[in-house]
Amino acid sequence: MEKILAILVILVAVGLVGLSIFGPKNYGGTATFDKEATIKIDPGRKFDPDRITMSSGRVKITITNNNNILHQIVIYDNVEQRIIAQWDSIKAGATETQWVELVRGRRYEMYDPTWKDKGMKAVLIAGS
Repeated sequence: MEKILAILVILVAVGLVGLSIFGPKNYGGTATFDKEATIKIDPGRKFDPDRITMSSGRVKITITNNNNILHQIVIYDNVEQRIIAQWDSIKAGATETQWVELVRGRRYEMYDPTWKDKGMKAVLIAGS
């Protein structure tokens, strides 16, 4: 009985190690930035972080594409119902930067129009 229990413990431990190495990765998360933000597109076509709080006013947003395909990124103002920033083509492995004007208290959508319905979106909140 003790041998069976020991074998089960070893199998569970090996399984947990394998899952941590080869299992799904946790991307996304929340981050707060002042006037400059760096956002990554991860290999799973998600933003990291995917909930961003920044200062209002003129801010610098840098996007790094760690995915293997080209992405178009949009920041959409739901209040004015218009695109306030757009990266037309961020190639795989590339980094692109833009200056964007954010209005205090607003929530913006950031997404890739092609992959938005598959979950490639983030929330950008303009603080004080």
